[in-house]
Amino acid sequence: MNGEQAVVEKDWTSKAGLRCVVLALKMGHRCGYVGIEKDHPLYGHDYSKKADCLQAKSEEVMQGTIGKRGIIPLICASFDEDRKLSPEIVFDVHGGITYSSFGNPYPVESPETFWYGFDCAHFGDAKDPSIMSEKQKEIELHYPRLYNDGEIRTLEYVASECESLARQLMEITE
Repeated sequence: MNGEQAVVEKDWTSKAGLRCVVLALKMGHRCGYVGIEKDHPLYGHDYSKKADCLQAKSEEVMQGTIGKRGIIPLICASFDEDRKLSPEIVFDVHGGITYSSFGNPYPVESPETFWYGFDCAHFGDAKDPSIMSEKQKEIELHYPRLYNDGEIRTLEYVASECESLARQLMEITE
């Protein structure tokens, strides 16, 4: 994404010690990202691929509540006999993990950092007019019910979800 599509609303170091970023997308939604460095066992690991380092969490995840995760990956995992899980299944964050990549240049310029992210553009998430572009506001005039029958995920909410994801990522290193 380029600067015309997203703006960094917040960039900080989480209480767990990981870099976090909240982007405000001009379409009206926010996305949250947590970065990990080379010493983390999930460094460079795609969010949808099984990871050996997550196996210890399999029983907890498969026997626990769905939480804020996406339901489709959880259903698919329930049929997997080896019980190896992917980050999108393990980490309980708004809508589930929907992004993983090196930061070059998205979500921010940081080529050595590997990012896990989530978005707030799911069913039940409303657009925030205060972060929408003028073009998007014009579109909304013609399609007013497009993503508007839900809750606006505020900067504070997304930052809190980033803090939660950072804690969960750090648990994997312990």
